[in-house]
Amino acid sequence: MLLSGIMAANLNGQTQSIQPFAIRIFKGLKPDVVCIREFNYNNNTAADFRSLIDDAFGTNYVYYREPGGLQIPNGIISRYPIIASGRWADSQVSNRGFA
Repeated sequence: MLLSGIMAANLNGQTQSIQPFAIRIFKGLKPDVVCIREFNYNNNTAADFRSLIDDAFGTNYVYYREPGGLQIPNGIISRYPIIASGRWADSQVSNRGFA
């Protein structure tokens, strides 16, 4: 298996949500793991995220997104199972934390 590595992504510009150009970058780079900032997409439903992940990465990828209705949550997208996840609050800002 060819591994392409870990990607840090903040590809949202002024929209604070994932746009078509970001999806094209994900498809082109084919990362194994993505640490993603401003993890918003469409209406932020579970179906929206599953559709995004399936399209940009593949149906075998999983994801974790910070819970709690934050304005600009962070998250992880992974080819490998996520066996533990969580959120750490940021003491400097209230609209996001650390995933």
